[in-house]
Amino acid sequence: MLYFQRKGIGEPLVLIHGFLGTHRIFDKIMEELSLNYDVIAVDLPGHGKSQPMEANIHNVYHYAEKIIQLLHLLGVERATWIGHSFGGYITYAAVDKYRSNVTKAVAVYSTPAEDDELSKVEHTKNIDVIKQIGIKAFADSRIPRYFSMDANEEDIHFAMVLGEQASEEGAIRALEAMRDRPDQTQMLDTVDIPLQIIKGTKDPWDGKFKLSNPSSYVTVVETDTSHMGMLDDPDQFLNVLQNWLKTT
Repeated sequence: MLYFQRKGIGEPLVLIHGFLGTHRIFDKIMEELSLNYDVIAVDLPGHGKSQPMEANIHNVYHYAEKIIQLLHLLGVERATWIGHSFGGYITYAAVDKYRSNVTKAVAVYSTPAEDDELSKVEHTKNIDVIKQIGIKAFADSRIPRYFSMDANEEDIHFAMVLGEQASEEGAIRALEAMRDRPDQTQMLDTVDIPLQIIKGTKDPWDGKFKLSNPSSYVTVVETDTSHMGMLDDPDQFLNVLQNWLKTT
């Protein structure tokens, strides 16, 4: 079972961190959200305190299934899914294939588009790099790039410490899942539940994408932040998120 932290009473929200994160990446927003919601923040397989998945399980749909299994064990049949970065890819997968388990969805600094060929090659290279230098050195070199130039050094250090908690196997599985994920932009044309995409104006990782004819259920908003907006400016992030949750 996935490790999780749970706090609050109300409609269930599940918080899903990104690559090299843990549930604690949401520390600055969880307290506020728990005032009105039943907040369940998970550690993805191979990250934080969760064990890696089985060897033959490594795509975004399998990650979504693990979260659904946990929610069912907790007596939660449907929840609002809020996924950051890689967690957003998992959220898109849940909306695509397991929509009956999703009340609303929020993809945070997470493109619905699949990676281009150069990005896929880069993921494969990063798998080799992790095998060569280990997870600590890899996380310490990668995570600062998620932040903008004017980021708080304490936030960067905090995120690096969380990244170092991933297992080598867990990080490699996640990279494979990110590399091989499907394009979800067409799914957004027909989605019939509320879905918010939060983009960061200072986020080079978010990816450039176009929605051809998005469903009226889809809302795209921006925060004036990096890829790590929930750390950069939690008040602004919460304002964007909570206003949408209250009005959909």
